[in-house]
Amino acid sequence: PGNTGKPVLELDIILAIQLGNLTIKKTVVKNGGIPDEDQAFIFDVVGTSTATKSINMTVIVYGNGSVTINDLPVGNYKVSERTDWSWRYAKASVKVSVNGASAVTATSRTVTVKAKETANISFTNTLTNKKWLSDTCYAVNKFKEV
Repeated sequence: PGNTGKPVLELDIILAIQLGNLTIKKTVVKNGGIPDEDQAFIFDVVGTSTATKSINMTVIVYGNGSVTINDLPVGNYKVSERTDWSWRYAKASVKVSVNGASAVTATSRTVTVKAKETANISFTNTLTNKKWLSDTCYAVNKFKEV
Protein backbone atom coordinates (compact mmCIF):
# COMPACT_ATOMS: atom_id res chain seq x y z
CA PRO A 1 0.00 0.00 0.00
CA GLY A 2 1.25 3.43 -0.92
CA ASN A 3 4.02 2.01 -3.17
CA THR A 4 1.99 1.49 -6.29
CA GLY A 5 4.30 1.45 -9.30
CA LYS A 6 7.41 2.11 -7.20
CA PRO A 7 10.21 -0.42 -6.73
CA VAL A 8 9.97 -2.47 -3.56
CA LEU A 9 13.03 -3.45 -1.52
CA GLU A 10 13.11 -7.18 -0.91
CA LEU A 11 15.44 -8.76 1.62
CA ASP A 12 16.28 -12.39 2.18
CA ILE A 13 17.50 -12.87 5.74
CA ILE A 14 19.17 -16.14 6.59
CA LEU A 15 19.86 -17.03 10.21
CA ALA A 16 22.63 -19.56 10.58
CA ILE A 17 22.89 -20.98 14.06
CA GLN A 18 26.26 -22.56 14.63
CA LEU A 19 25.83 -26.09 16.04
CA GLY A 20 28.16 -28.84 17.20
CA ASN A 21 27.99 -32.06 19.20
CA LEU A 22 29.14 -33.17 22.64
CA THR A 23 29.89 -36.78 23.56
CA ILE A 24 30.04 -37.79 27.23
CA LYS A 25 31.80 -41.13 27.73
CA LYS A 26 31.79 -43.17 30.94
CA THR A 27 34.33 -45.86 31.85
CA VAL A 28 34.16 -47.94 35.04
CA VAL A 29 37.34 -49.60 36.33
CA LYS A 30 36.49 -52.92 38.01
CA ASN A 31 39.15 -52.79 40.77
CA GLY A 32 38.56 -56.46 41.67
CA GLY A 33 34.78 -56.11 41.70
CA ILE A 34 32.04 -56.50 39.12
CA PRO A 35 30.53 -53.18 38.07
CA ASP A 36 26.91 -53.21 37.00
CA GLU A 37 26.59 -52.45 33.28
CA ASP A 38 23.14 -51.00 33.99
CA GLN A 39 24.50 -48.56 36.60
CA ALA A 40 23.26 -45.07 35.80
CA PHE A 41 25.65 -42.13 35.99
CA ILE A 42 24.07 -38.67 35.98
CA PHE A 43 25.71 -35.63 34.38
CA ASP A 44 24.73 -31.97 34.28
CA VAL A 45 25.62 -29.91 31.21
CA VAL A 46 25.45 -26.18 31.89
CA GLY A 47 26.70 -23.30 29.80
CA THR A 48 26.03 -20.36 27.58
CA SER A 49 26.19 -20.55 23.83
CA THR A 50 28.06 -17.90 21.86
CA ALA A 51 24.61 -16.47 21.10
CA THR A 52 24.24 -16.01 24.92
CA LYS A 53 21.54 -18.62 25.20
CA SER A 54 21.62 -20.46 28.53
CA ILE A 55 21.74 -24.24 28.30
CA ASN A 56 21.03 -26.50 31.28
CA MET A 57 20.37 -30.20 30.79
CA THR A 58 20.74 -33.53 32.55
CA VAL A 59 22.20 -36.55 30.77
CA ILE A 60 22.28 -40.18 31.92
CA VAL A 61 24.98 -42.62 30.78
CA TYR A 62 24.62 -46.33 31.60
CA GLY A 63 27.59 -48.51 32.56
CA ASN A 64 30.59 -48.32 30.24
CA GLY A 65 28.72 -46.26 27.69
CA SER A 66 28.42 -42.88 26.07
CA VAL A 67 25.80 -40.35 25.06
CA THR A 68 26.10 -37.77 22.29
CA ILE A 69 24.17 -34.52 22.46
CA ASN A 70 23.64 -33.47 18.85
CA ASP A 71 23.07 -29.95 17.57
CA LEU A 72 24.24 -28.15 20.68
CA PRO A 73 24.78 -24.41 20.11
CA VAL A 74 28.47 -23.45 19.87
CA GLY A 75 29.86 -22.36 23.25
CA ASN A 76 31.50 -23.42 26.50
CA TYR A 77 29.80 -26.00 28.70
CA LYS A 78 30.62 -27.26 32.18
CA VAL A 79 29.96 -31.00 32.37
CA SER A 80 29.62 -32.27 35.95
CA GLU A 81 29.09 -35.79 37.22
CA ARG A 82 26.71 -36.06 40.14
CA THR A 83 28.69 -38.09 42.65
CA ASP A 84 26.75 -37.36 45.84
CA TRP A 85 24.34 -40.26 45.35
CA SER A 86 26.77 -43.02 44.35
CA TRP A 87 27.87 -45.38 47.10
CA ARG A 88 30.03 -47.67 44.97
CA TYR A 89 32.37 -45.17 43.34
CA ALA A 90 34.44 -42.76 45.43
CA LYS A 91 34.39 -39.11 44.35
CA ALA A 92 38.21 -39.06 44.60
CA SER A 93 38.38 -41.83 41.99
CA VAL A 94 36.81 -39.74 39.19
CA LYS A 95 39.24 -38.90 36.36
CA VAL A 96 38.17 -36.52 33.58
CA SER A 97 39.69 -36.02 30.14
CA VAL A 98 38.62 -33.42 27.56
CA ASN A 99 39.25 -34.12 23.86
CA GLY A 100 41.86 -36.76 24.63
CA ALA A 101 44.03 -34.58 26.90
CA SER A 102 45.59 -36.04 30.04
CA ALA A 103 43.00 -36.98 32.66
CA VAL A 104 42.80 -35.04 35.91
CA THR A 105 41.04 -35.88 39.16
CA ALA A 106 37.82 -33.85 39.15
CA THR A 107 34.07 -34.25 38.98
CA SER A 108 33.57 -31.53 36.36
CA ARG A 109 35.36 -29.86 33.47
CA THR A 110 34.56 -27.24 30.88
CA VAL A 111 34.48 -28.25 27.23
CA THR A 112 34.22 -26.04 24.15
CA VAL A 113 31.71 -27.07 21.48
CA LYS A 114 32.73 -25.85 18.01
CA ALA A 115 30.64 -25.61 14.85
CA LYS A 116 30.24 -28.88 12.93
CA GLU A 117 32.60 -30.72 15.33
CA THR A 118 32.16 -33.18 18.18
CA ALA A 119 33.74 -32.31 21.52
CA ASN A 120 34.54 -35.29 23.75
CA ILE A 121 34.67 -35.55 27.51
CA SER A 122 35.45 -38.81 29.31
CA PHE A 123 34.82 -39.68 32.94
CA THR A 124 36.47 -42.71 34.54
CA ASN A 125 35.37 -44.04 37.95
CA THR A 126 36.95 -46.80 39.99
CA LEU A 127 34.70 -49.24 41.82
CA THR A 128 35.46 -48.83 45.54
CA ASN A 129 32.57 -50.68 47.22
CA LYS A 130 32.51 -54.21 45.81
CA LYS A 131 30.02 -55.68 48.30
CA TRP A 132 26.89 -53.65 47.58
CA LEU A 133 23.89 -55.81 46.70
CA SER A 134 22.36 -53.67 44.02
CA ASP A 135 22.85 -50.27 42.50
CA THR A 136 20.33 -50.28 39.69
CA CYS A 137 17.59 -48.27 41.38
CA TYR A 138 17.67 -44.54 41.05
CA ALA A 139 15.24 -41.67 40.80
CA VAL A 140 15.42 -38.01 39.94
CA ASN A 141 12.66 -36.21 41.78
CA LYS A 142 11.43 -32.93 40.40
CA PHE A 143 8.86 -30.96 42.29
CA LYS A 144 6.63 -28.23 40.99
CA GLU A 145 5.33 -25.44 43.19
CA VAL A 146 1.59 -25.49 43.65
